[in-house]
Amino acid sequence: MLNFGRRNRDVVDNRTYECERTSDASLKIGIQSPPGCVYCVMDTFESMDRVGDDFPVPTAEQARRIKRRVMDRVADADDSHRTVNPEDGGWQPFSRGVQLKVLNECDGIRSYLLRLEAGARLAPHRHPIDEECVVLEGVLQVGTRIEIRAGGYHIARRGALHASISTREGVTMFLRGAIPEVHHVLD
Repeated sequence: MLNFGRRNRDVVDNRTYECERTSDASLKIGIQSPPGCVYCVMDTFESMDRVGDDFPVPTAEQARRIKRRVMDRVADADDSHRTVNPEDGGWQPFSRGVQLKVLNECDGIRSYLLRLEAGARLAPHRHPIDEECVVLEGVLQVGTRIEIRAGGYHIARRGALHASISTREGVTMFLRGAIPEVHHVLD
C-alpha cells in the first residue's frame, strides 16, 4: 500500500528518522543517510526495475537491518500469540484448598497454574502423559522425600505413580501435561 506525500516517522536503533514520501523513494531509504521508513524501503525495492543499473544496491549490513525491521513489524502484527496476565481471571476450584487456571490446551496437552493453600494436599495419582512442573512461589512437598522450592523443576513420568503433593505454607506452580482425571487419583 503506497501512500505518497505524507511524512512518516520511524525509530531505528533508538533514533527517530523522518522521511517525506515521494515517488523517488530511492533517495530516502538510508543508503546515503540513516535508514528511513519501511514503506520507503518497500517502495525502493518495487522501483528497482524502473531505476536501472544506476540504483545504489544496499550493503549486506543495510539489507540485514531492512530485513530485521520488516520482520519485526510482521511479527508484531501477528495475533496468533496468547498472553495471560496474573490479574486475568480463570481460577477454578479443583479440590479442597486447590485452584487451577488453564493457560493453554492443544492436542491433549495443557499448560496450567495450580495453587495450593497452606496445608492443602493432592492424593497419589498417575498421569497419562509426562507432566512437567516448575514451582513459582512457595515450597512443594512430593511424598516424604522431595521438597521443591521456587524455581525448582520436577517431572512426573507417564504412567508412574506420583506420590501425594502438599504444602505447609502454600505454593503456586506451573504445570504442563494432562490434568489428572478422577480415575487417575488413587485415594
